[in-house]
Amino acid sequence: LLLSRYNVNFLFVIALYARNKQSEKAVWKDEVRREFRKNIQDVLTTQYQFYPMRSKGVVPEELKVPHIGWNGLIFPKDKPKSPIFKYLEEGDHMYFVHSFYATNCEEYVSSSTEYGAILTASAENGNVYGVQFHPESILTPDGNTILRNFLQIGTGS
Repeated sequence: LLLSRYNVNFLFVIALYARNKQSEKAVWKDEVRREFRKNIQDVLTTQYQFYPMRSKGVVPEELKVPHIGWNGLIFPKDKPKSPIFKYLEEGDHMYFVHSFYATNCEEYVSSSTEYGAILTASAENGNVYGVQFHPESILTPDGNTILRNFLQIGTGS
């Protein structure tokens, strides 16, 4: 799950929806999607490298891939806790479903987890936040807290 914060004029959005002009809504949505995809693709291609978990022998053969299940978060000791993890503690469990891991992104890592090796669980760069687990899943008890924290970034809440 990758999320990015944008400066959006919400009065414009409300007015756009209040006028109920489908063509204007479609144009606006397409512009936002295009900008979001471009920003995410730029960050992913320039900042990170992704590998299948088995390709470099990172995860021991006895562990299943894809990794499906709960794992605790580990926060970096050398930087402040990410604002998306406000109210969470190290060791809180998230629900993972993944076959890939990111490397060469230590500078951006905001949490990791252990699954036969230490794997990146989340990373952030500027206004782009990415998590390897599923905060939207009912299987992640603190998922709503993470999503709420993300929405509050920059609002002063």
